Amino acid sequence: MKGLSNIMSTIPQSSIVASNLPEELNESETRDVYKNLQKLSAWINQQEKVESVQCVSQSVLSPEGDVNQFNVRLNVKTDNTIYDASSKDRDFLESLNQAINEIKKQVRRED
Repeated sequence: MKGLSNIMSTIPQSSIVASNLPEELNESETRDVYKNLQKLSAWINQQEKVESVQCVSQSVLSPEGDVNQFNVRLNVKTDNTIYDASSKDRDFLESLNQAINEIKKQVRRED
């Protein structure tokens, strides 16, 4: 796991924090993670002011030490509310996309 959080500003006074990204991700996949989180932030920002987006992942290991599952927790704080979603999958990017889709459903329900 990457020990330090990666912080990238997207919208003024808004930040994206992704911590514990899997070491197995290559540079292109890491960029995709941030790109997807930026798109989510921009999409929500059309309806509400986004203050922060937090993405935390955890790898579940098998007894042999292989990655068995990725747990992804996504938290989006806006000026009005906090949206929270989590997902589990054997593929990290798929798990992240599931959490993003759950956040979008929550935002749509709030409208």
